[in-house]
Amino acid sequence: MKKDSGVGRWLDKVSGGAQQAFARSLDRHLVLAVTGLSGAGKSAFITSLLFQLINFRDARLPFFKPCAEQRLLAVRRIPQQRLDWVRYPYENSLTALSSEPPCWPEPTKGVSTVSLELAYRPTKQPLATLTNRALMQLDIVDYPGEWLLDLPLLELDYRQWCELFATMLPNRPEVPALTDWKLSIDTIDLDAPADEFHIAEVAQQYAELLQAWRCQGAYLLQPGRFVLPGEYENTPLLHFFPLMTVSQDTAKFSRGSVGEMLEKRFEQYKSKVVKRFYKDYFSRFDRQIVLVDPLTALGAGHNQLLEMQQALLQVLGSFRYGRSSIIRRLFSPKIEKVMLAATKADHVTPEQHEPLKGLIRQLLLTEENPWAFSDIAFDCITLASIRASNSGKSQLTGGPKPMLKGVRLSDREEIITFPGEVPASVPSSQFFNDHQFSFVPFAPPVIGKSDNQVPHIAMDRVLQFLLGDKLQ
Repeated sequence: MKKDSGVGRWLDKVSGGAQQAFARSLDRHLVLAVTGLSGAGKSAFITSLLFQLINFRDARLPFFKPCAEQRLLAVRRIPQQRLDWVRYPYENSLTALSSEPPCWPEPTKGVSTVSLELAYRPTKQPLATLTNRALMQLDIVDYPGEWLLDLPLLELDYRQWCELFATMLPNRPEVPALTDWKLSIDTIDLDAPADEFHIAEVAQQYAELLQAWRCQGAYLLQPGRFVLPGEYENTPLLHFFPLMTVSQDTAKFSRGSVGEMLEKRFEQYKSKVVKRFYKDYFSRFDRQIVLVDPLTALGAGHNQLLEMQQALLQVLGSFRYGRSSIIRRLFSPKIEKVMLAATKADHVTPEQHEPLKGLIRQLLLTEENPWAFSDIAFDCITLASIRASNSGKSQLTGGPKPMLKGVRLSDREEIITFPGEVPASVPSSQFFNDHQFSFVPFAPPVIGKSDNQVPHIAMDRVLQFLLGDKLQ
């Protein structure tokens, strides 16, 4: 005769009410953080993720096991617990996508969140023995990836930061905002009494300079809050800027001087903005997905691709938890899974998805960054949160050629195009001289008119990696 399991013998000794109470105590709570560098498609991703889960019965999610095995029972929106966090504008995003003509969701500018409750049939013990319906609360937190670029600032003082800026300046494009800012800082006397109003004006010019560089395709922009200030917009915490005349050899700033105020503001930014973000927000995250748009960087040129690489390596530094890491000095990290997703896979033909993934892997797999993420599970994927094109083959001389069909965003014209091949490794500067990348931005498809589906590429694989093990 087969012996009962330990769980089964224990259950025989407790009442049904106690069993139910114990099952409720095993309900799970997961915080999924979503970030990405500017233009990577965070809003489209979150909108699609919510739509796929809420409408899971109609969604096409073959690689998301809870759906494929019919164990996902119900999904509903619930009130968020953090009332001081902005609510993610899901309804506005759906309205944009279902309008005529459809529009991409508006990008968010700070932290926002949305909460779901997922009911599922468990398969793992002891929960599977206790109940056939378990619950998991999923909190999705959206925040700008630019904020993660500030982590290295914690290891710099003001003078070191000024030196770093001076070394990067020659590689920056010449824009009118740079000329204006240089004229302003050329008149600054570090030993003069601090004029808070004037410092605020020059800091605003510096923020405008970063925005101008951002429009030119720059990625490595610090401080990140000058680009996306969030709740610190127009506060004195953002009233500072680097000076090319400052170095480690510069004499100590006199009390009450311009130099002292800039130095103090830099230190206050580190302690009250950067450290606070990591302690108050980042420390709560269980899972993380980082979205990146390598196709736009390829189209912008060799320098932009390398700068995107530098920015990504700095972003991923937030998930390296060695004993001497900055993160571990601030708090005990919880993140156990990280996914890096190359977005806009629908802007290339299907056979280019693997080269696109290979490009991302090589951008990150450097001697300085051998994906040493300690105990963190890490994966890389190519996806289209909302697929805006259809693939096919065009019969041309020499045989069929893969093509894409979609609506061009700029003029709303339906086009058929071959976007070209994606290099599977980081190309040389000479390669860019001989090749031109032209990935056409597509308009989104109309959704919500005839069915409860949002077309996608690989969202089911994303859900499986980030949520699948928690729904067993």
